[in-house]
Amino acid sequence: ANSVTCRYFGESDELLANYAWYSKNSEKQNHSVGLLKPNDFGFFDIQGNVWSWCLDRFGDEDPHKIDDTEDALRVVKDEHPRQLRGGDAFSDSSALRSAYRFNFRPMVSATNTGF
Repeated sequence: ANSVTCRYFGESDELLANYAWYSKNSEKQNHSVGLLKPNDFGFFDIQGNVWSWCLDRFGDEDPHKIDDTEDALRVVKDEHPRQLRGGDAFSDSSALRSAYRFNFRPMVSATNTGF
């Protein structure tokens, strides 16, 4: 969204609880979507609540390379971990920023991951 800050609403940790469920306000549980403020596009829970699965493989040579066509044609295999972004209800504020990445193998199922 052309943001130049670490989060779409700015840099402040003090504002984070208005937009995201994370370790300081979640009581270590997931919450229904739409209870906090949305981003400028009207999407809720972009950061926090659950990690967001990404098609991008974790650990690719150049994480800044954008080639959706090539990556979309790759077969998803369990030996290639995929990126997770956005943090979850158990994460501290440092994980809830645009540049932070985590990973799981594609066949892993957990209550703290989603779309």
